[in-house]
Amino acid sequence: MKSYLLVIISLLCINSAVAQGDSLLIQKRSFQPRVYWDYGQTLMLWQERSQKYEGGLEWLLFDKVQIFAEAGYTKINPKNLYKNIDYQSEGRFYRLGMGYLAYLDEVNRLGLGVRFAESSFKDEGVIFINSETINSPMKNDFERSDLQATWMEIVLNSEKQLRLNKDVPASYWNKFFSIGIMIRYKMLLDYPSYQPIEVFSIPGYGRLINKRNLGFNLFLKINI
Repeated sequence: MKSYLLVIISLLCINSAVAQGDSLLIQKRSFQPRVYWDYGQTLMLWQERSQKYEGGLEWLLFDKVQIFAEAGYTKINPKNLYKNIDYQSEGRFYRLGMGYLAYLDEVNRLGLGVRFAESSFKDEGVIFINSETINSPMKNDFERSDLQATWMEIVLNSEKQLRLNKDVPASYWNKFFSIGIMIRYKMLLDYPSYQPIEVFSIPGYGRLINKRNLGFNLFLKINI
């Protein structure tokens, strides 16, 4: 719930920025490298049981075609996963993909693309077993390493170029930063399966509830 609240607040901020005026033209180039960072994940680092970092590189060709290389790290220790299990998942993930970027107006863009993603991770946990004949509960530890999972993503992204110096429209700083959101529809292709305790969380993909998942990124992009 707190994560979705963060998305709503971010969208309101982006809409407010649009209302400030869109007289600045986006700089159009045949080739432009761009770097972006998911500030939404960083803002959630205060959570004790979750650490997430994510960013990426983008090569924009002819001001329309996007080529992506993304990477991230996740460590999660979900609370109350099961009544008698303490679980932790940790690992890195990578994505490669392409997309198409279109103009909504002079400073706002909308993009649609695909990604192929892979995660390398490990998980571990402790199972507490209560017994009527033993006063203290028994513990059964498990640890699984060198796990891998792959999935595909359909990604919708919206971005707004920030105007840091509104008094000087031609200022370099007006062309340097963009802010926006990526919405990801994820389709799991391959993942490890274990019994009796299944993998609960895959870094980069999320909770393994089913083979479909929805995620989002709030990003700050630097236009180099």
